[in-house]
Amino acid sequence: MCENEVSFTPTAKIVVAANSRPRVGGVDEGSGDGSAGAVSRRRPRGGSGSDLLDKLKTEASGILAWAVRGAVAWRQFGLGPTPQAITDATHDYRIAEDVIGEFIDC
Repeated sequence: MCENEVSFTPTAKIVVAANSRPRVGGVDEGSGDGSAGAVSRRRPRGGSGSDLLDKLKTEASGILAWAVRGAVAWRQFGLGPTPQAITDATHDYRIAEDVIGEFIDC
């Protein structure tokens, strides 16, 4: 299983959008470097409900234009520095998942 090493360049980014955070088996730098935690406290304006799809269809061209502008800016300038809220949420998540550290601190 480990005898034929393979190298590849990732072509996609996996995003997990869920109500609960996934469990992380390790909290070392290697297992946590590819993940960032964020908690959204915002709710969609105008509510949701049965008319949400109609509203999104009405705004589809604007949403697509916004996404394309963002992609172009990302290609030109990169992501820039990580916002402090994301850094803090990731740090808090790593501490919460550190069961070995919790055991040692007892």
